[in-house]
Amino acid sequence: MKVKADAAQGNHLSIILEKIIQLAKGNFEVTEVPAGLNDDMEGVLTGINLLGQELEATTYSSEYVKNIFNSMSDMLIVINVDSTIKTVNRAVCEVLGFTKDELIGIDIEKVLPKAEEDLKTILELKRNFVESAVIGFAIADGDGNIMNVNKKTVELSGVKRKSLEALNLFAQEDKAMVNFYKQCYKTGKWDSISKPNYRHRLLEKEINLEVIAFPVLDDKGAVKRLIILYTDRDKQPNADLNWWEDKLKDINYGRLYEEFFAILDTEGMNDPFWNVEQKLVAKDGHNVPVLISGSLLHDLNVPSEGNHGAISGAVLVAKNFSDRVKNEELLRLSEEKFHDLYENSPDMYVSVSADTAEIIECNQTLANKTQYEKSEIIGQPIFFMYHPDCMEDVKKVFNQFVTKGEVKNARLQLKRKDGNKIHVILNVSAVRDENGKIIHSRSSWRDISDIKKAEEDLKKMANEKEAILKNATVGLEFFNPDMTIRWINKAMASMFGYDPPEMIGKSWYDLVPPMKERKPIYDKVLAGESLDFPEAEVPFPDGNRYFNVHYRPVIDNGNINGMLAIASEVTDQKKRKMELKDRLRELEDFHRVTVGRELKMVELKKEIKMLKKKIYELEKSDTKKIDVEHN
Repeated sequence: MKVKADAAQGNHLSIILEKIIQLAKGNFEVTEVPAGLNDDMEGVLTGINLLGQELEATTYSSEYVKNIFNSMSDMLIVINVDSTIKTVNRAVCEVLGFTKDELIGIDIEKVLPKAEEDLKTILELKRNFVESAVIGFAIADGDGNIMNVNKKTVELSGVKRKSLEALNLFAQEDKAMVNFYKQCYKTGKWDSISKPNYRHRLLEKEINLEVIAFPVLDDKGAVKRLIILYTDRDKQPNADLNWWEDKLKDINYGRLYEEFFAILDTEGMNDPFWNVEQKLVAKDGHNVPVLISGSLLHDLNVPSEGNHGAISGAVLVAKNFSDRVKNEELLRLSEEKFHDLYENSPDMYVSVSADTAEIIECNQTLANKTQYEKSEIIGQPIFFMYHPDCMEDVKKVFNQFVTKGEVKNARLQLKRKDGNKIHVILNVSAVRDENGKIIHSRSSWRDISDIKKAEEDLKKMANEKEAILKNATVGLEFFNPDMTIRWINKAMASMFGYDPPEMIGKSWYDLVPPMKERKPIYDKVLAGESLDFPEAEVPFPDGNRYFNVHYRPVIDNGNINGMLAIASEVTDQKKRKMELKDRLRELEDFHRVTVGRELKMVELKKEIKMLKKKIYELEKSDTKKIDVEHN
C-alpha cells in the first residue's frame, strides 16, 4: 500500500487505518490512498496503537488465513481424508476455469488423476516403514555404484555419506555380500541375505540383520537400479517382503521416489510429500502442468500413534509452470533438430581427445561413409581413420592443431572399411577448459571424392587439350586486350622464329613490329567482330609469306577479355598457285597461237581440196575431149 500526500484531501487517517487493518488480515489487494499534509501526530499515534491491537487480534484468525489463502499466486487445494475437495483458493479457479462451488465436494481425481492412489500409497509407505523397522537404505545403479544412502546407513557404516556414495557394491571385502549382489543383478529378482547375531559398534545389542535387495528393471529387462534395505528381522512383522517388492518396483525415480527417500532419510511423519511434476485437468479438458507438493493435515484432538494426531486431510500446493513446459518443449525440439542435423549432416563430424588422440564422439554420417558402425569408431585413435597413403600429412596436420589450435582446409584421405579412399577436406577447432587448455577437438571432414574426380578429369582434359594445341599444325595465339600474348602454341611461335616461352607475356607489336599496321583490324576484333583473311601477306626479313588468318573475340560472362588468332601458313601453296597461274597464262598464249595456225591450215586444206577438185574436173574434161577427138 502506498500513502500519497495531498493537502486537499483533508484528514484521511481513518482511511489509512482501515487499509492497514486489511493488510493485517492478509488482504494485500489494497489500493493507493491519500493522506493530508495537516494530519496531526496524535492521530497517527492513535492509529498505530489501534493497528497493533488489531494485529494481535487477527494474526491467527480465520479471516487472516482466508485472505492469505486467497491472495497466493500458487494454487492451493485442501482435501478431506476421503479424497474430496474441501476448499480451493482463487488461483485454482482462475487457472482451471471452475467456480469454487463446482470444485468443493468433488473427488480430487477429477482435477488431479491418480492423486487418491498416490496419497494412499504414501500413507501405506509411512506405516510400513515404522512397522518394518528399516534401519538402513541404499540405491545402486546398474553397475553397482552406490547413488544414495540414508542417515541410518551412514550411522551403521561409520563412513561419511559422500564416501559411501563413491563406493561400489562389488568392491567390498565381504565375499558373501558381493556374491549376493551379483546374483540379484544376474537374475533380476529380489532376494535377501541374513546376518544373524550382527553387532555394530554403534548398536547397543546384537540384531538379526537382514539385507533385502530389490532390482528395478529397464524396458529391456536389465537391472537399472538396486534398492537395498537393511532391517532388523526380529522387528519385521510377518516378513511382508512381497509388499515392499510391489511398491519399490514403481517408486524408483518415479512419482514417489523423492517422497520415499525422504521418509527413510528423516523418519518424519509430517514432512511434505510428492514435490513432483503432475498435470491438473482444467474445466475445458486441457492439461495444466504443475509442480505439486502436499502436506498432511492432522487433528491434534484425535490421538494417534506417535502423538501426531489423526490424519484429517491434506493441503496440495500446485505451481503452474506452463511457460516452462512450453520452453522445455521448444528446447527439446531444438535439441532434436540439432541432433538430427548433427547425425545426418552431409559432413562427417568427430571429436578427438587432445590427451589420448582417441575418438570420443562421431556422427552417423561418418559411420555411413566409412562403412563402420559407430561403436567400431569411438575409442579408436584418430589415425585409424586415415588412409596409409596420407599418414605423413596427417601427422603434420595433427601437430599443427596441437600448436595452433585449429586446422583449415587440409586435404587428406580417409580409409573405408573395405580399404578404399575417401578424399576429404579437414577443418578442426579446439574446445578448451576454463584455463585455456585444449581438452578435445571438433573436426569435420567434407567428402570431396566427386570434386577430386572432377578435378582429375579436368586435369586430364586440360592435359589432352594442351597436348592437342601444342602439337597442332595450325598456329594458335591468345592475346590480352593490350595485345600482350597470354598463350601461344609451338606452331604459331615457330612461324615467327620463336619458342612459346619467349613470346608469352610480351607485346605482339614488339615481337613482330610489322603487325602494328594491322592494329585497326585487331581493334575491330576486340570490339566484338569476327574477321577472316585468307592468304594474308605478311612481310618477313627473308621475304613475304602468306597465311590464312582467322580472328575471333574471346568473350567471358559477356565481357571481351581477349582475342584468339588462328593461322596456317600457305606460302608454299601460294607460290605453287602463282606458278600454276603463270603456266596457265603461257598455255593460254600458246593455245591462242596454235589455234590460229590450225585455222589457217584448215582454210588451206579447203583451198587445196577445191583446187584438187577443179584439177580433177579439168582432167576429166580433158579426157572426154581427147576421147571425142580420138573417135
